[in-house]
Amino acid sequence: AILAGAFVRPVRWLVLPAVALALSAATVSASGIDLDGGVGERDYRPASAAELREPYRLGMGELIVDLRQTELPPGDVEMAIDLGVGDARVIVPEDVCVATDAEIGIGEVLAFDRDSGGVDVDYEDLPSADSSTTRLLVNADIGVGALRIGQSGVDLDLDRGHFEFGPPRDDE
Repeated sequence: AILAGAFVRPVRWLVLPAVALALSAATVSASGIDLDGGVGERDYRPASAAELREPYRLGMGELIVDLRQTELPPGDVEMAIDLGVGDARVIVPEDVCVATDAEIGIGEVLAFDRDSGGVDVDYEDLPSADSSTTRLLVNADIGVGALRIGQSGVDLDLDRGHFEFGPPRDDE
């Protein structure tokens, strides 16, 4: 209505809000941000691989999937994350191999000591594991934000500060 009013009627003061709305709508549309799944903070702690959701979905906010107490079977275990805007954190046990395939419109991936960031980020780290080891296959699609993957007690050093997963270890 603002857009139509700005150009159909000679109300000049509506042009600036109309252009601002059009640019922001075009940016959201072009970046492919999906805001389905609600807004807020979601904290998941599944007890077994059967309780893993497919996918973990959030429109805007913070999504935490804590797998430290999850009974994961040997072999490949798939997990998908679909986040529109925000921060997704996956906390894994120390004995789990993690393979990551992530697409991020604007933001970063920080997986253990590897990171990648910027605009239109395609991050792929797919290590192999023997059949007796659990390999978590994280497939993430994030519009604007970050994917962080780490183990309990592991400090992740970020440019913006210091982020820590879980409680500190006794040897620290």
